[in-house]
Amino acid sequence: MFVNATSESSVPFYSQYIYEAILKNVNSDIKFKTKTVPFPVFYFFESRAAVGQSLDYAVIVSIALALIPCVIVAYIIKEREQQVKHMQVISGVSMSAYWWSNLISDIIKCYVPVAFILLLNYCFALNYEGVYILLLLYPVAIVPWTYLTSYLF
Repeated sequence: MFVNATSESSVPFYSQYIYEAILKNVNSDIKFKTKTVPFPVFYFFESRAAVGQSLDYAVIVSIALALIPCVIVAYIIKEREQQVKHMQVISGVSMSAYWWSNLISDIIKCYVPVAFILLLNYCFALNYEGVYILLLLYPVAIVPWTYLTSYLF
């Protein structure tokens, strides 16, 4: 007898196969069929699945957004090694214009991955409350913080 014992409904199906085999020996015209209907999924399990999915989303997005300051710091360190700021100051660029232009361009560059994440959220219908606001405020917060902490490198 071929019975899938890994299924959750294998016990009733096993007994159904036994009864059907007995009835076929007695009278081949008798049919004995079973119908199974699964229990509904409890709200507790649905909410647990939703929490797991939101945790996965948070981890993946945070890993992606954590790479942005790394790129900014690497570029700032490269500028310091090549003394780009010094060459621009000698050429007549003011310090405030240099820093403001770098700050604005880095914020604009940060909005590219944020826009991509927001687009994917829309495409996959991921509607987590408050995520859009946090993602839109992230570049404005992380770029100045990265500039301040870049002196540690």
